[in-house]
Amino acid sequence: MEENINEFVIEETAQDVAVEIDLLDELANYDFTNAENSDVEKYFNVLKDAEEDNDEYKKNEAVYIIEELGPKYLDKEYLEILKKSKDNLTNFIKKYDAESEVVKSMSETDKDKIFAIGKFLNQSYMQKINELTFNFELSVDEYKFIQTAIRSKLTYNGTEVFNMVELKGYLDLWEVQFKALPKNTKSFFVTIDIRNVVMLYHFLNKHSVKGIDKEFHLFMSVLQKIGDTNRLFNAYNIVKERENTNFIVWTGSITPMEVENLKTELVEEPNKTPVEKPKKKKTK
Repeated sequence: MEENINEFVIEETAQDVAVEIDLLDELANYDFTNAENSDVEKYFNVLKDAEEDNDEYKKNEAVYIIEELGPKYLDKEYLEILKKSKDNLTNFIKKYDAESEVVKSMSETDKDKIFAIGKFLNQSYMQKINELTFNFELSVDEYKFIQTAIRSKLTYNGTEVFNMVELKGYLDLWEVQFKALPKNTKSFFVTIDIRNVVMLYHFLNKHSVKGIDKEFHLFMSVLQKIGDTNRLFNAYNIVKERENTNFIVWTGSITPMEVENLKTELVEEPNKTPVEKPKKKKTK
């Protein structure tokens, strides 16, 4: 009986999605020449639901990617630092919710203080994500493939020469690590930041292999790892954007209405008709 219920739920969800897609297709080709308000309302709700579903899907997918790839490509301690930083920000905003009696009884000076702390916590979390450093586990063969491709087989134009400078610093460091490995070592870990992950992909994307042999599989494996780190960084960016949005909403909620009105007046003031200055009398 329980299996039948689960199957029914899945089928019902799929049907709802199909209806939503049909309505979006219908909207794309709808002639609004003689449309009524009810039509506008219907399609607006469809768009709103689709956007919310997409946001929820992106959020859930980002969390899944972080849980799946985070332990594989990020240092364990840094994962804990990221989690703690995010939790601190979330808990701070919850503690000082605008509807809480604590905040309602605060003076504007005290509200300025919690805003300053909240801003610091938010910026600190954003910065930690921007400074993500990934741990690659490279087999010895993968390492040799990267070094050979980039150092020996690729050509670079004037712009790329300068883009290569920072990446070369990582490649040189990896080479030092490689030379210090004990004999018969099969793999080792290297570190790299997101900027140079992008650079590594950019340069390897120029490389080509012939046939489906060992080099082909090494190429595919290296690109897979680069793709994973890029997905992980993008997932953290989705989470970062969501937390930043929550912070902005919280900031607005603790701002007094009088201050909001004052800001509005200051913005609108330049649009008012200027007072005409009295004309100077002409001298004879």
